[in-house]
Amino acid sequence: MRLRTTIACILLLLSSFAMGQADTTLNVTISSKRPLPQIGLDLKGRKYFVMSTRQDKAVLMELQIGLYRDSLLSRYETLQKDNERDIRLLKGRIQDQGRTIDKNVKTIAEWEQVYRLEVKKSENLQKNVDDQAAYIRRKKLSWWLGIGAGVVGGLIIVDRYVDFD
Repeated sequence: MRLRTTIACILLLLSSFAMGQADTTLNVTISSKRPLPQIGLDLKGRKYFVMSTRQDKAVLMELQIGLYRDSLLSRYETLQKDNERDIRLLKGRIQDQGRTIDKNVKTIAEWEQVYRLEVKKSENLQKNVDDQAAYIRRKKLSWWLGIGAGVVGGLIIVDRYVDFD
């Protein structure tokens, strides 16, 4: 009796395994008159895309090329975004340096103006010094002329009123 129950259990298990396999086995019907690829139907009426092995390899190669192309495009877009960000940063730095240069140019212009004013002041002071020197020369001349006139006048007076013999 035990043998019979064991065999019955084994047959029951095998039949349940067979049902599971029948559900997962793919039987697709296609029309042999049309070339591949085709849309096929399985036993439950679901649609499948059916192609030959060579077509399958070609599609896989195209998919790999497409994925490679997509990865190159995404890498290109990433590099482009990075480069645009770098360009924006560099343009900002150029603008900052341009502002600094403009400030320096203004400062240089102001210093040049201060220099020109100081040169004019120096020229005016030198002119004043020259005028003062000329004035002093004129004063010295008149002083020496006055002294000379005084000495000569004194000698004339002494000669007229004093007799040395």
